[in-house]
Amino acid sequence: MGILLRLLAFLAPFLVFFALVWLVRRLDQAGRFRNPRTARRLILAFFVTAVVVTGLIFYVAARRPAMDPRSLHYVPPHYEEGRIVPQEFDRDRTPPRRRPEEQPDDGSF
Repeated sequence: MGILLRLLAFLAPFLVFFALVWLVRRLDQAGRFRNPRTARRLILAFFVTAVVVTGLIFYVAARRPAMDPRSLHYVPPHYEEGRIVPQEFDRDRTPPRRRPEEQPDDGSF
């Protein structure tokens, strides 16, 4: 998924540029570019859109490790001060360490 996001972030400006060229040629053939300001506004709108989309893709890609469920620690429901505390996923707590005899032999964690 990370590779796909990076590839999409790389290709987004190029795709927007090719869409812009296609749209400008199509509008030019239809004779709708009588005002040169229209072309400038259209180009500016496309570049702003490309920057915003690329920024959002990079933002999601940068936030992905923080949203990774493997970084969360599950705390099951438990009694605390005479009441039941519901389950939660705690980011601040580190998971309990395994004893050496509980660790797998294949070298993984």
